[in-house]
Amino acid sequence: MITAEQLPHYEYSLAIDDSFSMMLALVQGTSVSRWASVRELTAGLSAFLLGYDSNGVLDGYIFSDTVRSQPFTPEAVDAVFDSKPKGKFTNLHLAIQEFGKKIIPTLADPGACS
Repeated sequence: MITAEQLPHYEYSLAIDDSFSMMLALVQGTSVSRWASVRELTAGLSAFLLGYDSNGVLDGYIFSDTVRSQPFTPEAVDAVFDSKPKGKFTNLHLAIQEFGKKIIPTLADPGACS
């Protein structure tokens, strides 16, 4: 279990799928989309984690055609979610592999972040 004292010693990354499936209802028969639910969660999580991230910047990754990275400040989260999901198909296992190629090297060498 990670304690509050350990939180500043980690770097944080968020990965969000912006494919067509995100436009679907989170719970069948409701009007709240997965996109709206993830927006709320991401906004709260990014605001919380920014207080613990050692360099003050969360890395955010958006899965659509390719994985793209950007700093995830609360303002950046709003900008990402103000646009609708791309509505494209995401080959999720390939997106996760690409994400892993960017993140895993940084686990052994934090200076390897690009």
